[in-house]
Amino acid sequence: MLEISESVINSIIQDTESCTVEQGFILGCRSRLDRIDVCEQIPAVRAGLYFYSPDTGAATETVRRWADQEICFCGFIHSHRTDKREFSEPDIEFAERLLANFRMPYLWFGLLVITEKKKEILFYKVYSKDGKAILETAGYYRKSKEESYKRVNMKGEQSCGLGTNDFSRV
Repeated sequence: MLEISESVINSIIQDTESCTVEQGFILGCRSRLDRIDVCEQIPAVRAGLYFYSPDTGAATETVRRWADQEICFCGFIHSHRTDKREFSEPDIEFAERLLANFRMPYLWFGLLVITEKKKEILFYKVYSKDGKAILETAGYYRKSKEESYKRVNMKGEQSCGLGTNDFSRV
């Protein structure tokens, strides 16, 4: 079962709530491969209301630093500032490149949807089949204006990045 620490959820929310453009984070795990307990915001090369292109150099540096600290890269999350709850074609292609470059059996891929009325975080387990990304729902968090984040339907498995620690080819 996939678990995401409250500190990771809070960090992602705090760092994105007041932004007017899309943001992205890489996700990591320390002792349990089915528990995301580390995240770090990755600056954008380009970002806007409808797009986010991560700085792969900064991401590579973070993943390498994490490896020295025995933190395993295990996924990525980015925000949508509209009510679009689906990944775009470039998002899917990015997931495919991550899987191939890091030689991962699968990764956690998240989407934070922020609108005036609600905030949702959707997590997927992504794996490759015949070179194409396959997404399985792994978790869902929701918040209305009056509530704190509530976890809904969380399930998943263990995952760990085993590849090159290098985003430069992603």
